Amino acid sequence: MTFLGVEGSINLRDFGGYRAFDGAEIRRGCLFRSGAMVNLTANGLAQFKMLDITTICDLRREEEVSMSPTPAVLDPHRHHIPISTASTMALRASLRDKKQNAEHRAVHMRAMTEELARHHHDEYRRLFECLLGTKGGFLLHCSAGKDRTGFGVAMILLALGVPRQVVVQDYLLTNKAECLRGFMVDRMGSTLDTESLEVLMGVRADYLDGALNVVEEDFGSVEDYLDSIGVTPNKRSALKARYLAG
Repeated sequence: MTFLGVEGSINLRDFGGYRAFDGAEIRRGCLFRSGAMVNLTANGLAQFKMLDITTICDLRREEEVSMSPTPAVLDPHRHHIPISTASTMALRASLRDKKQNAEHRAVHMRAMTEELARHHHDEYRRLFECLLGTKGGFLLHCSAGKDRTGFGVAMILLALGVPRQVVVQDYLLTNKAECLRGFMVDRMGSTLDTESLEVLMGVRADYLDGALNVVEEDFGSVEDYLDSIGVTPNKRSALKARYLAG
């Protein structure tokens, strides 16, 4: 809900402050999301330390970690849960295909988010295990902090009882993360057309809606999906007791 001005961070924000169906509010200063932390300055690391984050879930692939390593001082808190999607490979092929445009690439972005819901249950199971086991602040991140992270954050918010429309609003806040343009240019090169760059650095409501529709189609409901990855009603109650106030 709140972007944090940690020097060198990418799309770093506190996703507390939202209200659940029962009116309780998610505690601030407990749940965070971001992109890669390779560019954190010395001052940024000092600011990051003040957040008291004791668990970091890194969803990046091995080659992403090698290209943009986490600062060594944060490694003791890091749990690596790599997620690689077939749709990412299709998107890369699309970027090399001069016959495809931004809207073709947006189709791949939506397919990627739907694939997270359909095929990566074990990875999100491990994510929730980390969340349930943390004693301090919790951070979930990938490279840009919007796709793999976006679906993970959505499931955490839904597990805490936040309404779906509010979850989608949080997901769309990535589009206000100004730092993502420079990050994407560095990764993709400056030759990419402006419209495709906008697609790659942003998110659309239909991406997450598509993934949540997959959850409902494949499992019947968000609650049944959560049950299937081990986030039982008792565990959801434990999360609510920890993270909801009022």
